[in-house]
Amino acid sequence: MKSLVLFISCIVGHVLFSQDYSSEKWHLGQVITTENDTLRGQIKYSFSENYILLKTPQSERNYTPMMVSEIDFTDAITGAFRVFKQLKIETQKDFYTPFLCEILLSGNVSLLSRDDVVVYLRYSEANPSINIQEKEEIIDYYVLINENVYSLDPSKRNLKQIFNDRFDEVYAFWKQNELKPYIKKDLIKIFEFYNTL
Repeated sequence: MKSLVLFISCIVGHVLFSQDYSSEKWHLGQVITTENDTLRGQIKYSFSENYILLKTPQSERNYTPMMVSEIDFTDAITGAFRVFKQLKIETQKDFYTPFLCEILLSGNVSLLSRDDVVVYLRYSEANPSINIQEKEEIIDYYVLINENVYSLDPSKRNLKQIFNDRFDEVYAFWKQNELKPYIKKDLIKIFEFYNTL
């Protein structure tokens, strides 16, 4: 009886605490290729595996960031309209790799991101022979300054380097509004304010 209760509570717990992630869902939108073809259909993406999947009534096709200049879609979970553009990041001296980033905010300093889901396996404390699968959304941030892409750790120290001589004004704004730069919507507000200065 105890094992039945434990089994049912595990199932209910999984249902109650499971979360949907955008990178695991299909979204209605379009892919614009580097050859300027616009293809509409259902889109699914994975940045860790570096692919975009486009499903149309006629076919299902896989694209890499090298083949795509832009993707836009309405997020099936949040309802938000999202735009991803191909950018090139320097991976070695004078060697650039294309990758797709979501444009969170355009301005003098544009804020970009890439999100993906990482799956972890851990042992159950109640029964070590049972593996529990946990998922976590990982967001990597980037900034686009003068056509150059830089990785961004949204810590106070790193933001101070980006905001440079305007940091005191930006910091006062973020403290006054109780913003936390590790939260996506707060980071966007901080960059929106900076771009008005």
